[in-house]
Amino acid sequence: MDGIFKYDLIKHLIVELRGEKVIVDCDIIELFGVEAKVLKNLLKKNMEKFPEGYVIETTKNEKEGLIGSSNRFHLLKYSTSCPKAFTMKGFYMLATLLKSEMATQIALDMVDTFARIQDLAQIMKKISGVNDNSDKKMLMKTSSEILTELFDGDMLRKGSESGMELNFTLLSFKHKVQIDEM
Repeated sequence: MDGIFKYDLIKHLIVELRGEKVIVDCDIIELFGVEAKVLKNLLKKNMEKFPEGYVIETTKNEKEGLIGSSNRFHLLKYSTSCPKAFTMKGFYMLATLLKSEMATQIALDMVDTFARIQDLAQIMKKISGVNDNSDKKMLMKTSSEILTELFDGDMLRKGSESGMELNFTLLSFKHKVQIDEM
């Protein structure tokens, strides 16, 4: 990994539960390479780090729904307890607390990504106050580089045009990329 969190790494693990996008504990155990008892003990010892909105205690009906929705949850039918489901905030908190190499790398990448988003926000604030066109152009170029980095070049495909528009209170920023076939 190169310091920017890659959503593609986990998107296949995300399910919707109670209107929230979550990752179920059994998938987290496999992704982070930890034992179930390690995760359970970590949650018990750090309950204050998982306030409302971080983890969902599933019901028996939700557990059955998960089992029916995907073959990867088939082992849940043998468990006497209901799984926990973590929102992205809970997922990040787990990554900071778990001691596996993958958890550490994901936590670092998420922090780096947040920092780059903060950089982008600062540039957007600066652009609205800059009158000099060359300075504005330089800031726009920097913001474009950050967006490309954050989206892992997904916006840069030959023979395609893609765009993004970010609307702030006083500023509208458009990023458009056109790459012609070679």
